[in-house]
Amino acid sequence: MRRSFRRAIKAAFSHRSAERSPSAGGNAGEFLGRVAARAGAGFRRAGVSGILGAGWRGTTARLGLPGVLGTVHLPRSDEKTLSRRGRFSRRNRGSPHVEFTLRVLFVPLAAAGHFYTMVPLAWAFRVAGHDVRVAAQPSVLGLVNSSGLTAVPVGEPTNVLSNIKGSVDALRSETGKSLADYGDLESMPDEVRERFKELRRETFVAMASEIADDLVGLARGWRPDLIVTDPVMFVGALLSEVTGAPLVRHLSGPLLPTFHRALGSGLPVDEWPASLLALFERFGAEPRPDPAMVNVDPTPPSLLTRPAANRVGFRYVPYNGATQMPGWLREPAGRPRVCVSWSMTNTVTSGEKEYPAAAIAKALAQRGTEVVVTVKATDRPHFGQVPDGVRIVEELPLQLVVPSCAAAVNHGGGGTSLTVVTSGTPQVMMPQDPAHVVNAERIATAGAGVAHRTRPIDIPAVVEAASEMVDEGRWRAAARAVEEENARQPSPAEAVRVLEQLVMARLR
Repeated sequence: MRRSFRRAIKAAFSHRSAERSPSAGGNAGEFLGRVAARAGAGFRRAGVSGILGAGWRGTTARLGLPGVLGTVHLPRSDEKTLSRRGRFSRRNRGSPHVEFTLRVLFVPLAAAGHFYTMVPLAWAFRVAGHDVRVAAQPSVLGLVNSSGLTAVPVGEPTNVLSNIKGSVDALRSETGKSLADYGDLESMPDEVRERFKELRRETFVAMASEIADDLVGLARGWRPDLIVTDPVMFVGALLSEVTGAPLVRHLSGPLLPTFHRALGSGLPVDEWPASLLALFERFGAEPRPDPAMVNVDPTPPSLLTRPAANRVGFRYVPYNGATQMPGWLREPAGRPRVCVSWSMTNTVTSGEKEYPAAAIAKALAQRGTEVVVTVKATDRPHFGQVPDGVRIVEELPLQLVVPSCAAAVNHGGGGTSLTVVTSGTPQVMMPQDPAHVVNAERIATAGAGVAHRTRPIDIPAVVEAASEMVDEGRWRAAARAVEEENARQPSPAEAVRVLEQLVMARLR
């Protein structure tokens, strides 16, 4: 097994270029630096940190690469099992190179932003020749179809945002404050923070229970080799236990400080909600504190908080939906352009009713700036008559707009803020949720943006900050530094290669 694993790791990384600069990813860089230098691969970029697959039940192997110590726990499998499925063959019995097709099941949260973040990795698996399916609840079926991936309908129609709003409304009724009033988790009193975590947990546990029967039926019938899940889709851990397929957790931005003891990523089983324990018991599955083999994470290293264990880092590739590129975006902007993006979904989930985009856009236009506001069709009525100098576009993917902009204004959501900063554009963020606060503060710390957390939103201060970003080059220089750092990270295709080799290392 030691030789097999050594060959697998060498094969996984032997294609990397020695000319790429090292990542600032800390443990990731140290791990891969040792592997690459001692194995003679000659590359120096970071992709995997920590001890790969720690905590996964199955074959245990001591890393045999010189200078690398640690134990790797990998789920058991064998060549005969894969051969029976008709998806595995060796070109050369003496070669570690393998031709095989994996069945990869993606389990996203039924919310656009969460699914969009998964699309680049899903397509990287598909282009590598693997069979990819997305278990999609009705609310995201259309998004999956438009992405070109294969959707498998599961569960009944549900409104995730409405469910989350229920937990926010409950917190407000109990404390007299909205989630946005508290801001980050550290600012909450201990009892409020625990109550908030409990309410959010109940929301996602209820979702797991609603779709468990459909998902388990799908997984047992299709027999995936790998399950890639959103961190809050607790049903992913259940599927992994039921099928024996390794679980990969797909992250989507800087981690909350509570992540390492959150449900499904470290919380002891004896602290799990009784309803989730009952769900595992119903299917004869054993719950474990952290069932994930690895965490795949497209967050640029300089934006990381505390990196997740067993992290496979890769480049953030913006995907915000499919559409046609309008003609005006193919022409140079006549004056500095600022993108303002805001949706009522940002405020619905925080319990607020503000819609600041209209006032911000009007004030920026009065300063001589060209303003592009991206909205959902349901938000268009908030604007009334459109001021001169303001262009409102509906359902236009953000990744098409921000590269042409001198600055951006948004709520600091994971997909939004990463799309902006990895396009080399500085941004002003008005976070409405504890996760948004973490995103905004990490980007601000990198010098690529400003986090405005005043309640209510201080519109003149936001407009002033955006105008400063238009006028002062230091902001764009800092954003471009993060963009360049992101570009140096392994591609999604390289992340797939790492995951392929981890699956291969399961062979006895």
